[in-house]
Amino acid sequence: MGLSVALPTFAQEFALDNVMQNWLVNSFLISVVVFAVPTGSLSGKFGLKKIIFNR
Repeated sequence: MGLSVALPTFAQEFALDNVMQNWLVNSFLISVVVFAVPTGSLSGKFGLKKIIFNR
């Protein structure tokens, strides 16, 4: 994922210690899961192209 590449830059820019870096990673992963489950359900119902590729 892109977060593992950007994490050192975030830590340096915002002076994050290890605990705050863990919070950042956990909040990112929770938000991905929160949006992945409904998106998967909707794409199963309406089709992947209609949900992901809105054209």
